Amino acid sequence: MKTMTKLVSTFAVSLLLAACSGKSPEDTAQKFVSEIYNGNADAVVAMVHLDDADKQKPGVQEMLSGKIKAGVAEQKAFAEQQGGVESITAEPATIDPKDSNRANVNVKTQFKSGKTHTDRVRLISVDGTWKIRL
Repeated sequence: MKTMTKLVSTFAVSLLLAACSGKSPEDTAQKFVSEIYNGNADAVVAMVHLDDADKQKPGVQEMLSGKIKAGVAEQKAFAEQQGGVESITAEPATIDPKDSNRANVNVKTQFKSGKTHTDRVRLISVDGTWKIRL
């Protein structure tokens, strides 16, 4: 029974992580910005890439998670002050000429108040999946 529970849990986590990352840098960047303004901090944290060296350092994951969650809360409040998000669009990715596993995407957010904001999202492809590179 414990083995079955572990298997189901592992499968569920895999699905969550797959859902939080995209097949293209543009999709991933757009989803990342959308999750920020929606206040979904857990999804944002799951989309961020941490290299193996940082994962091994004590407290790094917890510190990063805490900072991201605080930032997401601020951005959600900002979006609410603007009456919410009208639309989020991603421009075509700029692939790094020195490393095709790295890209930048400009994401434009139009708020219902009429204000617009453009974010430059840095990404990295890890095992064929695009993740956010901080």
